Order: sequence, then C-alpha cells, then structure tokens
Amino acid sequence: MDLRLARKIAGLTQDDCATLMNRSRKYILRLEKGARHPSLDDLLMLSVIYNRTFEAFFAERLASARATVRAGLPQLPDKVSDQVNFQKRRYTLERIEDDLLNEAGTYDD
Repeated sequence: MDLRLARKIAGLTQDDCATLMNRSRKYILRLEKGARHPSLDDLLMLSVIYNRTFEAFFAERLASARATVRAGLPQLPDKVSDQVNFQKRRYTLERIEDDLLNEAGTYDD
C-alpha cells in the first residue's frame, strides 16, 4: 500500500498523521518513503486513519505467501510413516488447499 497516496486521498498532511499517531512528522515521512517499516501498532492506527482493513496493508505479502505455500503442496510426499499423524496431516493439507482456493483475492482492496 502506498502510504503517501493513502494520506493524500484522505486529505491529510504528514503533520495530521503524526499528531493522530503520536509520532513525529519525520517518522511519517520515513514510513512513506519506505525507510522505516511500520510497527504492528502503527499499522493498526493507519488502518483506522485511512479506513482500510488491516489485511489491506499485507495484500502483496499475503499473495506471495499463498503462492509459495501453493507451490510447495505438490512437492510433499504422499505417504508418511506415522499413521497417527497421517490423518492430522491430511486434514491440515486439505484445509490449507481449501483456504488457498477460497481466499484468493480476499485481501485485495
């Protein structure tokens, strides 16, 4: 997410955001330039300020994570030696696959 663009669309200044977040204008500038990564608290405040879902801030990373996990699924062996964990494993892998199919695009804003 482009924080500068989100701020401009909201009609706010860096000073406005700094005041709302109890941060300095320089801190906001560094966030917008990508010189600093926002903390979890920063992301929560930004989601409130810009009226965006928390997940929207991670849309690209979530898409990348889904693609990585999706690519790894076919590489897993079909069989495992531990019969007790086999059922749990199968359930987990099916859940992951279902989640990946059902959540595609969920976090795109």
